[in-house]
Amino acid sequence: MLRRGQVEHVKAERNPLAEVDINCIVKLYCSFEDTKYLYLVMEYLPGGDMMTLLMRKDTLNEDEAKFYPSRES
Repeated sequence: MLRRGQVEHVKAERNPLAEVDINCIVKLYCSFEDTKYLYLVMEYLPGGDMMTLLMRKDTLNEDEAKFYPSRES
């Protein structure tokens, strides 16, 4: 993160997850780091994260688009 200049990006994602407790947002249980890595211990949600999916596919078909909002915590 330091090498790639993404510290602020990671903080912008981590901080809201640490502060909210809403069923439609993945739960962040804790975070910690060692000298090399940052670890985020998060709730497991089948299907993975939407950002990675969108980066791979660019556009979701109708079934894929319906899958994510239908997941219940």
